[in-house]
Amino acid sequence: MKTTRTSVRWGTRTFVAGFACIGWFLLLPTPASAQCNTGMMAQGFNTVYGQCPPGSLTINPQASFAMVDATKFGTSTDICAAIATIFTTYNSSTSKGIVIDARGFSSANLTCNNGGISPWSGSVVSPPSVVLLPAGSITLYETLTLPSFTRLVGAGSGLTTLTAVGSGFSGTGDMIDMGSKSACEVPPQQQPYYFRIAIEHLALNANNVPNLSGIANYCSQELSYVDDVALTQFAAGGTGLWLNDHSDNSGPYTNISYSGNGVCAKVFNNSGVAGNHLNQTRGIHGLTCTMTGTTPAIYLDAPNNSLEDIFISHTGSSTPDGILIGSQAPAQNNALFNINGSGLHDVVHISSQTSMSATCPASSNVCDLSILAVTSSGSTNSIEDDLTGTPPTILTNPFVGMYNVGEPMTGAGYSRFTGRAVTWLVGRQPPMTGACAPGRLYSCTNGASCNIASELYTLWRCNSSGAWSPIK
Repeated sequence: MKTTRTSVRWGTRTFVAGFACIGWFLLLPTPASAQCNTGMMAQGFNTVYGQCPPGSLTINPQASFAMVDATKFGTSTDICAAIATIFTTYNSSTSKGIVIDARGFSSANLTCNNGGISPWSGSVVSPPSVVLLPAGSITLYETLTLPSFTRLVGAGSGLTTLTAVGSGFSGTGDMIDMGSKSACEVPPQQQPYYFRIAIEHLALNANNVPNLSGIANYCSQELSYVDDVALTQFAAGGTGLWLNDHSDNSGPYTNISYSGNGVCAKVFNNSGVAGNHLNQTRGIHGLTCTMTGTTPAIYLDAPNNSLEDIFISHTGSSTPDGILIGSQAPAQNNALFNINGSGLHDVVHISSQTSMSATCPASSNVCDLSILAVTSSGSTNSIEDDLTGTPPTILTNPFVGMYNVGEPMTGAGYSRFTGRAVTWLVGRQPPMTGACAPGRLYSCTNGASCNIASELYTLWRCNSSGAWSPIK
């Protein structure tokens, strides 16, 4: 039986014609809406080309909602007034999200006033937004209160600067609030929770306005963070970065620098208010504090946080603490990594304060604390521990590799381990008797050869007397 094979040959003309048809359809996409984006409702949009009106074969320019040019809303230099107008025009009833591009504003005489009202405040319900700020100095007259799903992005921490004006901040206040302060300071069961608030690539200049703080997070939680922000010229009574009650699960807070006369950062648990407490954040990772005042650089008064890559330098006649832990509220289960300090009394100070709301034994504010890699210079102590005994334990070594505080054991005091410039040795026999450097560790890895008096030990430490002693 003979099988017949049918072959199809493509001619050059057929191929070109098919390709032309495909190209025609690619150039003429099916319209996604029933009307053209033109007129006043498209003010500030980018221009694209497409079928307009839908169904026609005419290719005309029309507006794309991908980004709105803020310079098209008013001719003044008030960036915040333009942003507020855009939110009024394209609010949550007409838009599911918006990118506001204010980078086209001239760098001269820029202000953020809007009549003293944050562009995100008032009766307007703003949609999710990304606001792109231009390079230059922007004079700030009011607190910027950011709602959920908001990203405020500058051109860089050395390029975009918001500078406070004293007349806009009387007594106390914050330059930027992550979530509404007034909405968050209500009984816990009535508190809203904010999400996805981000502040990036800009600087805040407090201009030495008394009692003015920089960024305060009152109750913004998941997917909220701060990155690449410089906080400068803060006066006494002000705080650069304040993680307040109910900023749980926010962060991490990264690449932040601070200079001023106030407090660099607070991680705060307001245990004095019933039901108000900060459970944990995702930590502060990368913070440089240049201090001139009399207060500690960082207050750590909340549980389950991590501070990593912290650099603190102080100049002046006073010598405050670098990081003060547990002086105001419970602060259990915290971890500190790579902490450097100079011109201070102590780089890290562990408080012995107690409180009724503490969950540590004996109502202590601090327990289960891990500190790794502390470096001090000059006459600065590395660590002062007021918690585990009287008088306080003070480590003057310029390098402390490890300092761990657990919980108190009945009749034996606190479980504690310290290693100053720790060296961890490994061998197949128990360590040699004789002098050793306090704080060193030794692991024995050869099973039965590690027996001492018929008991197996695999880990030793060099005690404060300079002799090896088995741990377990």
